[in-house]
Amino acid sequence: MASALCRIIGDLQPLARPDDPEDEPAPKPSEAPNFHVDERSATHSTMRVTLRADEGREVLAILDAVGAVHGCGRREALLHALRGTAKEVKVVFNVYRDVAGGPAWMSGPGWLDAVATDEWVKRLTHLRLSSNGKTDGYVPTDAMGAFVEGRDGVCRFPGCDKPAHRDDKDHVQNYDHDDPDAGGPTDTGNLHCLCRRNHNLKTVKLWDVEAIPMEPRCGPAQMANIAT
Repeated sequence: MASALCRIIGDLQPLARPDDPEDEPAPKPSEAPNFHVDERSATHSTMRVTLRADEGREVLAILDAVGAVHGCGRREALLHALRGTAKEVKVVFNVYRDVAGGPAWMSGPGWLDAVATDEWVKRLTHLRLSSNGKTDGYVPTDAMGAFVEGRDGVCRFPGCDKPAHRDDKDHVQNYDHDDPDAGGPTDTGNLHCLCRRNHNLKTVKLWDVEAIPMEPRCGPAQMANIAT
């Protein structure tokens, strides 16, 4: 009877569901990769998966790409992927490594261990020696975006740690759409990573930034931030 009452309450008001005497104890949080399924409900299943950080980023990026094509959320995107009904999508991951070898790095997870590094290196499809670049238009090239992502690592606003792959590639000196020659150039020296929030605050002039001339721009300490 107690188990039946728990199931009824769980169906009508899940948050008020008391512990079922027959319930297994809740698993302790673990960083070890695992896949757990809870099928105790008669109406739904709950799945919990623990992945390495780089694998987690990969899964979410693929689901978001599928969701963007199908106009759906991650749950529906997962079903499309599993059922083979997902339209073809392309997802690019920038993985950085010294030409001499050693551990790889990617935005979000950061430095990868030897196992993850080896796995990503074996899967690479294109190899690029990343360097500074420029273009005449407003939008940086993919190569420039990859360089800025790897150089900055996170949002450049002091104290913000939003990973670079989620950030906008913003012009330090604003680009002039009416007269491009009068504004800041689209080159890697005039680009930095800003999360959408701090980018919007800069756009409405609640803060500004100035690149220190002739200095490599590799961290917030080399940016002069001016509150206005």
